[in-house]
Amino acid sequence: MKKLLIKKTLYAVSYLFFALLIEIITFNVIGIGTFPSYFWLDVAIVLLISAVIFIIPSFIAQSILICALLLLQGVISVANDTLYGMSGFVFNLSMLNLLNEVGGVFELSFINFGFLFSLLAVIAAEVVILIFLRKISVKNCFRFNVILPLLFVFCLSSGLSEGLYFLQKSAFYTTDVTDEFYVFKDSDYLYDTQFLTAAAYKEFGTFGFYYKNIANFITEKPIVNARTTEKDIQKNVTALNKYFSSGERSSSLQNYDASGNIKTGILNGQNIVLVVIESGEWYAINQKYTPTLYALAQQGVSFTKYYARDKTNHSEAMSILGSYPSALTNSIAPSISNPNGLLSHDFAFSLPNILQENGYTTNYFHANSGSYYKREATFSDLYGFDHAYFKDNMQRLKNYNKDTEFFDFTRDSEVISQYLNEFTKTDSDDDSFFSMLMTLTSHGSYSQLLDNGDYTKNMSAAEKEKFSESVTLKNLEVYYERIDDYPKDGDYLSETPKIVVEAFDKNGEPTEQYLRYKQYQAAIMDLDVGVNRLICELQETGKLENTTFFFYSDHNCYYSDQQYILKGAKKGTQWDTFIYNIPCFFWSGKYMDLSVLTDLYDGVEYVNNEVNNSVYNKSSFYDNINYNCAGENYGGLKITKFCNSFDLLPTLLDLLGYDYNTNLYQGISIFDEAESVFVSRESGLFNADMYTDGLKIYIKGKESGCSFTSADGQIAINGGNIEIVSGGVQKNYLLSEVEKYVGREGDFIVYDLDTIFAGSPDHRNYFSDSVAEFLSALSVYYKKQAMLELMYGIDYFKYADIDELINKI
Repeated sequence: MKKLLIKKTLYAVSYLFFALLIEIITFNVIGIGTFPSYFWLDVAIVLLISAVIFIIPSFIAQSILICALLLLQGVISVANDTLYGMSGFVFNLSMLNLLNEVGGVFELSFINFGFLFSLLAVIAAEVVILIFLRKISVKNCFRFNVILPLLFVFCLSSGLSEGLYFLQKSAFYTTDVTDEFYVFKDSDYLYDTQFLTAAAYKEFGTFGFYYKNIANFITEKPIVNARTTEKDIQKNVTALNKYFSSGERSSSLQNYDASGNIKTGILNGQNIVLVVIESGEWYAINQKYTPTLYALAQQGVSFTKYYARDKTNHSEAMSILGSYPSALTNSIAPSISNPNGLLSHDFAFSLPNILQENGYTTNYFHANSGSYYKREATFSDLYGFDHAYFKDNMQRLKNYNKDTEFFDFTRDSEVISQYLNEFTKTDSDDDSFFSMLMTLTSHGSYSQLLDNGDYTKNMSAAEKEKFSESVTLKNLEVYYERIDDYPKDGDYLSETPKIVVEAFDKNGEPTEQYLRYKQYQAAIMDLDVGVNRLICELQETGKLENTTFFFYSDHNCYYSDQQYILKGAKKGTQWDTFIYNIPCFFWSGKYMDLSVLTDLYDGVEYVNNEVNNSVYNKSSFYDNINYNCAGENYGGLKITKFCNSFDLLPTLLDLLGYDYNTNLYQGISIFDEAESVFVSRESGLFNADMYTDGLKIYIKGKESGCSFTSADGQIAINGGNIEIVSGGVQKNYLLSEVEKYVGREGDFIVYDLDTIFAGSPDHRNYFSDSVAEFLSALSVYYKKQAMLELMYGIDYFKYADIDELINKI
């Protein structure tokens, strides 16, 4: 019996050792510390799993389970390393709802193979040990008198695990919910909600994080479920009524109005074309390669401090919903955790639904499958689009692209060209149209020229033909021929990010990153061509004067670290908000001139592949544009205020002449003095100069004489001293006294929130005024989000009238 217990203990202990070893390796590779902050919580759960392994009768079964568990842990670790490196978040079970979407865009290049092989080596070492342990001979291991000792050891181990678990939980930092920094100080809140996945993962470790993640996934139910009574619903309706009654009206706020011209209601009754640029970057909108988009931004109104960082489906929905539910049980489309979704709810607050009620025909276009991100279910009746067009039902594109895999995209220019009539469609009982395009061609990956060789105008006809037959993404050759370098300084829109690296190496060969850029730039050029054709169509039909174009990007161009390399940011610095500064601008035919003069496509004729069913029958590939608005020209304005995805809907409502309750949306009109903050559904909370992952706050800094000073001037490190403006007063400290709370890391001043909020009283007095205001604004966001989650979950507009919250001025 003794040898049996020893052998089984060795099996369990070997798993315990290697599981914790993988944990420590993972944390170091990802770069989030040596081990979790609450390491003993991790140990407690691994100990419980080890106890289960210990009690399994069969040594073969024990070995299989140990290897399977370590392999699963390794897979999760590699996935987390990949996700954290790309976007600063980690895998959670809600992502299982998007397996189809994730699988479609996954590439082997995402994986850190060095890390993968090191984990496989660790698992192989465990296999060797298990083989060695198999040689320990144990006789009569299934006798009845062995059961009691096994149960005793199991109960002892699991009891120790449970005790250690609750002992570690009792050490969580907690605070009263009335504390304005509650969500950042309270570890219980982070553990229960996992509202910042990367922060929760770093705090609680793989086992602590996924133990709670699984529990939430299994046990959480939608706000309205089988147990919900009418009394419960009415209680929530009353709470929301009170919440909305406390909200300000947008008309009562002060306009930002830097120009003196852009006023509430300036676009009243205008047709709206809303274009979401997939992976859009400012450097791709330039005078050299995208003259129409450049002119629209240069001669329109550009928001040069617009930032975003979310998955495409979230970003595009934010612009028409004004918020997005983050609760696991509030998934809009049916999901594993919420089989019914919110599809039967009333989204009266969405922009398409509001416009539908005010004489607009609403149209949506995307050249991907309608099932992708479940758009066919959400964008039609729920979000409020009268007509939704996807690859599945856009028959006029069938001869333009016979895609065989995800990255074989239909070009955005053809979506626009072949559906010109649908873009400007107005039903018989409506006066205006609202058309939204989610572009696709610029989606990564950008490996076509790497895999098939560069494509230039100097190639022979045979070489060009071979290339065209080989590439997956078809028909971008006309653009490849015209890209010969990165744009030059004078080609970029002023005050926007530019490319800061060289296109060619010292031998004159194109760099790998340049070849990736070239495909990306070609895709944006294709969008530029489509927009050029749509504008010309509107001008010819006399509709341009009554049409406004609004463009914004869903997120940056993150494939192959392009957001770091081309912008000159240090790889892996997710806290450098510069990498999230992406395009947003609008142009109105009523108030702005437009001049596009270029010889970029001289001699190129449009080739019509859809002979019998084509809409775009012009021979011209690209046209010069000379347009003068009938009234005063308000264009050429650059708004340098921080703004983000949440601000888009309030801004559009403001421009279209709606007065709305500001508690209904997370953002603020960009033409208002106040600023919002951005909270990513992936990871990261930030404004233009500050970023937090829930564990640290990073503040942009710069050398200023002998000092290193924060961007707002409120923190200055000078030798061994640090000066902080707090409570309106400059306070001086020895850096050695406060360096565990605040200090310098590279080009940033960094606060460690764990140490700041440790103890009672805590050390928030070291926050500068701007940092305190930043955290306060984030706290307000989360309080508002809690009420908006309730609005989504109970189907509030089944019981309330949207006209009480939004009305036309």
